[in-house]
Amino acid sequence: MDDLIGSNESIPALNAEPSLDGLPREIIWDIIEFVPESVFDLKLTCRRFRCIVNDFANLPLKASIVDKVNFFRNSAVVGLKIFVSTRYYRLFELRMKF
Repeated sequence: MDDLIGSNESIPALNAEPSLDGLPREIIWDIIEFVPESVFDLKLTCRRFRCIVNDFANLPLKASIVDKVNFFRNSAVVGLKIFVSTRYYRLFELRMKF
């Protein structure tokens, strides 16, 4: 052990900041499903994530993001109220753009 104390051998540096950029898109999709309120933050990260988030927005969802839908009528106008939980409102907004 004493030989190692004064050794000139270099120790490989560890990457101080792990990167999500190398993850497969399916893992990123799982992250979006786990934290759907992060979709816009992920889109701003890099071009690859923007594409992955956009692809996710076009996929069929495993769970419903809409809590309740109400139709109403005021004279000649028919309206629609959509209730979305705060957790899913960003994902809902993104899906409405596509």
